[in-house]
Amino acid sequence: MKRVIKIGGSLLKSSSLAERLSLWQEINETAHTLAIVGGGDLVNAIREIDQISQLDRIETHWLCVELLRKTCEIMRQRLDWPVIDTATELQNWINHPDRRPPISLLQVDTFYSRPQESQKTNVQRPQTRLEPVSLPESWDTTTDAIAAVLAKHIGATELILLKSCEVDQRLTLAELAEAEIVDRSFPAAAVGIKSVSIEKLG
Repeated sequence: MKRVIKIGGSLLKSSSLAERLSLWQEINETAHTLAIVGGGDLVNAIREIDQISQLDRIETHWLCVELLRKTCEIMRQRLDWPVIDTATELQNWINHPDRRPPISLLQVDTFYSRPQESQKTNVQRPQTRLEPVSLPESWDTTTDAIAAVLAKHIGATELILLKSCEVDQRLTLAELAEAEIVDRSFPAAAVGIKSVSIEKLG
């Protein structure tokens, strides 16, 4: 089974993060897992600036995606999990997940990036974006919806969003989006994924 988990960026500030994730792994069924990391306070700082300066919507979206490289690196240092850093490594994982450790961190721009980005850097990135749905290039899209894109791209049967806040399991995805527990793009992006859950990391 292939699984995608999104680790909320706010969890980076938890002093017990490693222990909490270790416990989470113990009580959840083993699966070939890719994890991406949210933007946390790094992205929230951009959001606050945008509220007073009205930055360019599209440029701001991709600036926040670029910052996810930093939060992934911080998470790697916190957890010492292996990182998949290029599109080639990701494709190798898709083809042979059994050859990798049970869980790996994944850099978001290996599968979700502006097409021209591959021409500006030596980092191997896809020539076209691979999302099965068109994600708004705005604050309506965060790593919640991007995680759904990843789950569809790799054929994952399970998508789990780990949050730092309480989650009312009675609410629909649309209601969770309205309550700002998940982003507004997430309900549409998650359509078709066999198992989707949003939970507080205990």
